[in-house]
Amino acid sequence: MSANSLYTDLSGYYDLMCVDIDYQAQSHNVKRLHQLFGNQGNTHLDLACGTGPHVRHFIDYGYQSSGLDINQPMLDFASVRCPEAQFSLQNMSEFTVTQPLDLITCFLYSIHYCDGIENSNSVLTAFSTPCQLVVYFASMQWID
Repeated sequence: MSANSLYTDLSGYYDLMCVDIDYQAQSHNVKRLHQLFGNQGNTHLDLACGTGPHVRHFIDYGYQSSGLDINQPMLDFASVRCPEAQFSLQNMSEFTVTQPLDLITCFLYSIHYCDGIENSNSVLTAFSTPCQLVVYFASMQWID
């Protein structure tokens, strides 16, 4: 049984389990912070996007939003919710992007579900605080 099998099996129920989460308020607050402190760009990537509720709100705010997740069934639901977005099956501790991004988000407790966090090559094991992780993302290079 894989480490993510329970997560995979719950993908069809995920939105029901998270019905009390105010995705719109969370997305709005991050959008507002990006307006105040960001670069005024509109490209967005949501790490561990799950079924895509945050991606949906960012699209509605005018962003070119995309998502990645380690779970294909979650991405299948996200693609239905946000057909205009691009989704990628990737591990958030080892992901690559092909263009610069203006905003990268990782909501809820998603960082705790990072597959391979015990791997010494994992991006996340190099950082002891979330602030260090944010600095890492800010310095990321993209692949041409």
